[in-house]
Amino acid sequence: FAQYGPVFGICGGYQMLGETLSDPHHVEAGGTIKGMGLLPMDTVFAENKTRTRVSGKFLDLDGELAALSGAELEGYEIHMGRSREARGVVTGGGNVYGSYIHGIFDAPGVADAVLGALCRKKGLSPSILGAFDPVAYREEQYDKLAQVVREGLDMELVYRILDRRD
Repeated sequence: FAQYGPVFGICGGYQMLGETLSDPHHVEAGGTIKGMGLLPMDTVFAENKTRTRVSGKFLDLDGELAALSGAELEGYEIHMGRSREARGVVTGGGNVYGSYIHGIFDAPGVADAVLGALCRKKGLSPSILGAFDPVAYREEQYDKLAQVVREGLDMELVYRILDRRD
């Protein structure tokens, strides 16, 4: 995979990068299936779902995403399995990386480091990317969604329903 650039799996994608996925409690389909074998780990599904807010730092990484080593991160985990032999918040070997953390690319500088590595891999200067503010972008998307809801919802009816006291 080194010739193609980094591979980064999040949550279920991370689990699929390992060697096996087992479901002994029949939470999904039951049984054991082979993963892609790109990371030396096995995942066993649990009976209960994990939901956890996470913050910390990237550990030392090698490969094209080594620039992320020590960078701050935050996000959340929501999954049914636990991967054995996985180490750290982000596990990697060469240019194959994985993490259970959703939102990992939202931390300041993380997406820039990944995109910069991809540009350099292609012989391009990361300066061609320009500036991007993920927080402002997210706020714009929320504003657009709110506008669609306002336009499609009969708020007078909602207020009349809310004013009813039984």
